[in-house]
Amino acid sequence: MTATLPQLWLLDLRAYQETSRWRTLLPGLPPERQRRALACRWEIESDLDGVCAGAIAKLGWPIFVKPANAGSSVGITKAHNRAELNTAIDTALREDDKVVFEEFIDGQEVECAAIGNPDNPQEVRTTRPGEILAGAEFYTYDDKYKNGISKTVIPAHLPDQKLDEVKTLAARAYLALGCAGLARCDFFVEHGTGRVLCNELNTLPGFTPISMYPKLMENEGYSFAALVDKLIGLALSKKRGAY
Repeated sequence: MTATLPQLWLLDLRAYQETSRWRTLLPGLPPERQRRALACRWEIESDLDGVCAGAIAKLGWPIFVKPANAGSSVGITKAHNRAELNTAIDTALREDDKVVFEEFIDGQEVECAAIGNPDNPQEVRTTRPGEILAGAEFYTYDDKYKNGISKTVIPAHLPDQKLDEVKTLAARAYLALGCAGLARCDFFVEHGTGRVLCNELNTLPGFTPISMYPKLMENEGYSFAALVDKLIGLALSKKRGAY
């Protein structure tokens, strides 16, 4: 059985249906601007040309290729042509058996910190977003941990109204997905339109001295020790069987 273009659409549709609840709670995030495709290892190995053709037809160039389960930008490639796409797929498959293909969004990437439990939604807090001024074409693993070129800016270079809009959407996404404890909520603010597009929620964000999540919380008045105490308290206060 090979992975045809309709199959790629079906896989993407299933992912869309699973997240339809939180999409309805996030106005301004039209699904046609959140275009993705997913392929498993066996599909890629049995019909690489079909998988690539489907992703190209659906997403155009460039395409971000990512392992479905990974972190710190490990295994992520921005592919500009078919040769780079083949290499990108090989790179992603070294990290996971599922590969995600994502449309390139021409926008400013910003990140919010969220904290709280879904059984107490009124206590969930999110921060205004910050942004990373990457030293590479996108924020790679080397840029994060090796080169020391990238810079963290808090708050992000956005008007106050847009900062508050992203903060509000982060809280709605966090609650709609039933997140608990903490998450980093990543968004694009699209150039030219100003639309806010939810990219992903990272439920185990980096927690190093250079990581965005603790830096955002520090900007809100939480020392590292206070943040850890808060998270432990949230874990201990979870209602049994609530989630």
